[in-house]
Order: sequence, then C-alpha cells, then structure tokens
Amino acid sequence: MLKTRLTELLGCRLPIVSGGMGSGMASPCLVTAIAKTGALPIMGTANESLEAIRAKVEQVKASVEGPFGVNVLLIPGSYPDASASEVIDVVLAAGVRVVETAGRNPREHVSRLKAAGVRILHKCSRVRDALSAERAGVDAVAVLAYEGAGHISAEYVGQLVQLQHAVAQLKVPVVAAGGFASGQSILAALALGAEGVLLGTRFVLTQESPLHPASKQALLQASVNDTAVLAAGSGDDVRVWATDAARDMQARERRGELPHHELKHLFNANKAAALHEGKYQTGTFPLGQAVALMNDIPTVAELLARLEAEMAQARERLDRLFAARPV
Repeated sequence: MLKTRLTELLGCRLPIVSGGMGSGMASPCLVTAIAKTGALPIMGTANESLEAIRAKVEQVKASVEGPFGVNVLLIPGSYPDASASEVIDVVLAAGVRVVETAGRNPREHVSRLKAAGVRILHKCSRVRDALSAERAGVDAVAVLAYEGAGHISAEYVGQLVQLQHAVAQLKVPVVAAGGFASGQSILAALALGAEGVLLGTRFVLTQESPLHPASKQALLQASVNDTAVLAAGSGDDVRVWATDAARDMQARERRGELPHHELKHLFNANKAAALHEGKYQTGTFPLGQAVALMNDIPTVAELLARLEAEMAQARERLDRLFAARPV
C-alpha cells in the first residue's frame, strides 16, 4: 500500500484516480475494473440523461465493494434533461461518497455535499481556479496541465511547472493530471509534492474501455504529433486526437470560418464516430500527449500491476543513485 493524504481521504489503496472523461468513456465496465484494483475510478456523466446516470451509478454500486466517484459537470447545458444540482440529487440518493466537480466553481454545492459526508475532488486547469475551489471548501483538487486531454488551460503550462506551482500554494491535497502513462512518471509526481495522479488517456487504451477496437489499434501508432488543440486561446481550449476531422476544424478556425459555438457543436456531434463506430478519422475525441508513450492494450488489472511495479523499480533506481553518492 502507498499511503498519501489522498488515499486516506478517499479510502483507496493507490494514489491513482481515473478521469471522469467525456464521450461516455468512463463507463460502468471501465469504472468497475479500476475500482477492483484499489485505484479510485470516476464515472463520467457528461451529456447523459438523469435516468441513464441513475442506472449507471446503481450498476457500479452493485458491482464493486471499494470506493468510486461520480463526475458532476457544473457548466450549464452539460445534461439534456437536468441541472448539476439534480445530478447531485441522484448521487446522494445512491450513497456515493466521492464527487468530482468540474467546469465551474463548486461553491454553491459544497455545503450540501459535505453535509452528506461526500468528499469533493475539484478538477480544473489553472492554479488560480484550484485556489478558488479550495476557498470554497473542496477536499482536494486535480490540476490539469497542458499535455493532458480535453479542456486544458489557455495558459499553456506543462506538468513539471504546473504541479510545483500548485503544491506551493495549495493546502488541500493536489492531484496531478495530464501526461501520466507510467509508474516512473507517477513516482516523479509524488516526489514533486502531489498526493496522487489522475490518468485518462492511459485508461482509454485498456481492454475494458468502450473505445472501438479499430480506434484503439490506430492509437497504438500515435506519436507526439497526433494531438491537436481546438479553440486555442479562447479560454475553452480542448486537446483532441488529431484526426482528419479535427485538423479540418482547426484549419477552419484559423481562417475564421468556424465560430466557437459551431465548433463545440461539431466536436460533440462527431465523438460517436471514434467511440462507437471506429471511424476515427471522421470523429473528434479528447486525447492527451501521453498516448505517444503507449504501445499495448492491457487489461486494467495488468496496467495497474505494471504501474505499481514501475514505481517500485524507479524507487529502487533512486535508492541506488543516492547510495552511490560519496559521503
């Protein structure tokens, strides 16, 4: 067991959190598999109906004994038939004990969640937003660096600087998000003061993830140049798989032919092509730069065992280096 403030707070064995991830990626099957390893999975809810969310929560709850969390997006319009407050109603009724909030300051929801004994992990992409969430009363923050997938910061700050900047200012546990695909990188984050890490893209390339097999196979060939940032500089920047569709959207943006609201509509409308149909070149899909470090599609159990082994190997290497220093 690797004990940090995060594992003690959330009741998980490992200081590893899976991202809520949009596009239906954090499915009950994936969440259940992660929960059984001792990591802390977050179930995604974006664009789901209230009834679908209720059914998914109950499915996961019936399948696992360990803790799991539910993502609640606070951006208006994130759910077709419900507000964030109504999604929280479902979460509380099911007895979920961890909630990941994202998209807006969670201040208005904190007292209700805490009164129910829920731990709040707030995800954001800027340290100043993390500080605001801390003042609002959240229990921990996950800060997404520039190399991560999905909605990244327009400040373009990489993990090495972002994490140290966050740890130096925040009192609550900091979870580093973006760029993690190996045990070595997780150990590095812990060395820099993180209490845990959040993985998204690495869990996409597992056997239990709902991504279409053809899309998974294509991602095995991805390089560091195979992600693209849409809506760059808008404050709503999003890192995606650099498919033909994404490159076309990016080019149209640069020519001024694709207003932001139309881009968001196209982005959401095209997700299913990569996720369910395997037509990845015609779709858009959140993807982090860490995909370039992945060359296989393990089961979740195999992946977590590997990450633990890599952390141990990296620590042994450091121990040898320090032992070799002259007195």
